Amino acid sequence: MARIFKLRYSDQELQDFKLLFEQKLSSAQKELEELRILFESEKDAIIKEQLHQFIKRHNELIEHFKKSLLRIEDKTFGISMKTGELIEKDKLLALPHGGKL
Repeated sequence: MARIFKLRYSDQELQDFKLLFEQKLSSAQKELEELRILFESEKDAIIKEQLHQFIKRHNELIEHFKKSLLRIEDKTFGISMKTGELIEKDKLLALPHGGKL
């Protein structure tokens, strides 16, 4: 009996990912703004460096969400760029950016 492989996520599944990622993107952008305000007002060099690292990670996360949203729009989100296979939904929900952070 031949196995049927799913080639991509359905339009509804992609829409669900999109709504979730847009919420997470908005939240990350708000947090980034708060971190920038803290960074600007901080005097302690060590704390300022830690804030700088948080800002850098938030910027990377925001970029990953934006790239994921673009891939959702072109319906390639969730397809491994290396293997061409569909990535498990649970993995995408936990690490939509591919775990690169």
